[in-house]
Amino acid sequence: MLFANLNNALKRIKPTKTILLALDGPGSSAKLYTQRSRRLKKAKKADTDDNKGELNSCMFTPGTEFMERIKTSLLYYCCQKIQNQKQYENLQFIISGADSYGEGELKILSWIFEYHHFHNRDDRYIIVGMDGDLILLALGALRKNIFILHDIKDKAMFSTEEFFSLLEKDYPKQSKRITVDFIFVC
Repeated sequence: MLFANLNNALKRIKPTKTILLALDGPGSSAKLYTQRSRRLKKAKKADTDDNKGELNSCMFTPGTEFMERIKTSLLYYCCQKIQNQKQYENLQFIISGADSYGEGELKILSWIFEYHHFHNRDDRYIIVGMDGDLILLALGALRKNIFILHDIKDKAMFSTEEFFSLLEKDYPKQSKRITVDFIFVC
C-alpha cells in the first residue's frame, strides 16, 4: 500500500528535480511526554481489544522496529525507481527517517529554506501530506511557490501563490502586513 500511494503521488505530480520523503522523528521533550502518555493509553486499549496484527498508531513511534522497516522500504523503493525507470534516473531522492529529529512537515520546510537559494527562484514545491499544520507552515514560509496536496485522490490543491495573490488583490496597500498578521493569528 505504501508503494502504491507513492506511485500514485508521483504519477500525479511528476517531479523534475528532487523527491524528499520525510518521516516524523523524535520531537521535543514536551511533545514526547504528551505523545507517550497518549500512546500508552492507546496501547492499553489495543491490548484489551482483539486487534492483534493490525496497524495502530503506537507502531508509528520513532525508534520502533516498524519505523525502521518503513525507512528501509523507502530506500528500496527509491533505488528501484532510479535503477528501473528512466524518468527517475536524474532525480535526487532524499529520505529523512524516523531516526532524524523533528516532524516530517518541519523537515520538509527546513529543507526548502536551507536549499532554496541553490535552486531556481521559479522552482515550485509540492508537499503531499494529511497534516493540517502544512497549510500554516507553508503560509509561514512566505513563499509563493509552495503547494499542498492533502490527499493524492483530491483534485484541489492549496497554493500559497493563489492565497498571496488574493490578499494583494483585496488589500493592495497592506497585503504583506496582512499576510504576516494572518499567519501569527492562526
